Amino acid sequence: MLRQLLRTRCRVQGLIRTSTERPVQNGSLLSRHMWTMVCPSKNQRLKLPKPVLFQSSRLQHDDLHMTKEEKDVAAEKVLANLDPARQKKLDLIKLEYDVLQQSRLDVPENILPSDWLELLNLPSPSSRRRFYRYLVKTERKKKSAMMKKAKRALLKAEQIPKPEGGRAKKSNIIFPMYNNPAKLYRNNNVAHSMMFGPDVVIDLDFDDHMRDMDSSHLANQLFMGHRFNCEDPEPFHMIFANASSSNRTIQYMSKRCGFSLDKMMFTVTEKDYLDLYPKEKLVYLTPHTDKVLSKFSYDDIYIVGGLIDKAITKPLTFAKAKEQRIRTAKFPLDNYLIWEKGGKRLTIDQVIKILVTLKQSNCWKTALQHVPSRKVVRF
Repeated sequence: MLRQLLRTRCRVQGLIRTSTERPVQNGSLLSRHMWTMVCPSKNQRLKLPKPVLFQSSRLQHDDLHMTKEEKDVAAEKVLANLDPARQKKLDLIKLEYDVLQQSRLDVPENILPSDWLELLNLPSPSSRRRFYRYLVKTERKKKSAMMKKAKRALLKAEQIPKPEGGRAKKSNIIFPMYNNPAKLYRNNNVAHSMMFGPDVVIDLDFDDHMRDMDSSHLANQLFMGHRFNCEDPEPFHMIFANASSSNRTIQYMSKRCGFSLDKMMFTVTEKDYLDLYPKEKLVYLTPHTDKVLSKFSYDDIYIVGGLIDKAITKPLTFAKAKEQRIRTAKFPLDNYLIWEKGGKRLTIDQVIKILVTLKQSNCWKTALQHVPSRKVVRF
């Protein structure tokens, strides 16, 4: 029985691989013209490739504001009107899911229609496996939260017995603190930086190169970086450039806030950074360049690429900076850190923390303390 399952799994993976990887390989401009992209000629204008992976069957960006039930209803309508080729691929993915479930691998117990639609748009079996692990983690978090909530309710019912004939009297010892002085002090510092600088730009022009869960993770990282920036005595003025209303990251951020981002202490604009600053002041921070950032300069405007590059191996930020003829720089990680095996990837909140600390101390040893210790052997 196990051998039959393994043969079926290999056969299904082979069918899905041949039906999905060839369009990606043929439609990828980066893989065929990597040298032209990195070093374009003067008379050639580089065009970054847009994903061609079945955009017609994705839900619209405005559906991020819908509830989970409304998303599932919209996904069911999309799945019901698939063409024969797409329906055949969906059947193969479902068969692949059954094989993985019978093999007792990490797959979710239940998959919603919106999740099937997302699986249909993923290009390879390895990307689907990563999405399965993401769904498994989400299920476990929900179950853990429900168990903790039930446990707290049980303890509360046991410890606070209600008196006969009335409600339990509430304690008025602890009063809420309004107009927190520390919060007012931080907001005053951020407001001062919004008027007088220095500025740091987050480029959100890579929305089409990320998945939905990557956009959600990016929104969380941006909030963590903004929170750390606000705690600094001289914070940055954070500017989110190329942030259109249909940008998924911006919609996830507004969903986390519960209100419009206009009330937050940063600037969100649809304009490009070339329309806001002169080109000679801009420095794009990218790990694919050879130029090392030696020290922080108040005269420069640093740009951070807003994307999750865990599943992206192509130098998108470096290619865009080369196209726009902008200076590039990278952190001197190899000069101060001895790395473990693996990629030298830093999250957006870690990059912002390093920039804030470097601006304050102008010392790389102090700034690079924000690199997680699990990634390095020693500092």
